[in-house]
Amino acid sequence: MSSYFDEMSGGVSDATRQFATVEAFLEQVEQIEAEVIADVTLNTGDREFPDDLRERILGIIAIQRVESAVPNAPTEGRRIATMMRYSPMIDELHSAYHELARRRIWVRHAHFCWLDSPRGNNNLRDSAYEEGAP
Repeated sequence: MSSYFDEMSGGVSDATRQFATVEAFLEQVEQIEAEVIADVTLNTGDREFPDDLRERILGIIAIQRVESAVPNAPTEGRRIATMMRYSPMIDELHSAYHELARRRIWVRHAHFCWLDSPRGNNNLRDSAYEEGAP
């Protein structure tokens, strides 16, 4: 199993210690989550990604992220992050990616199974295409 989500959760834990104000902490969490969301959406946008997990993951992002479409609107993720000082989005995505890896789904033409690391999946896919996979 990869350490991708552990590293991202570690960044949130570090932000808890580094930033004294709640707003500074939440801004840092938003940045970390934005990186995770970028990696994850590159996976879920792939036609080989399982539909049920795509829906689950995009729902997690929509509900559990700290950032809101409306500035400072009280999202579920913001509320939990403020009280508990962790990212519920990262935690739930971690569980969803464990499910993805357990399924051992092979990616057509790329010669790898989906991993529990969004960035690892992106890197493997990019390498496969550089090597000539369609």
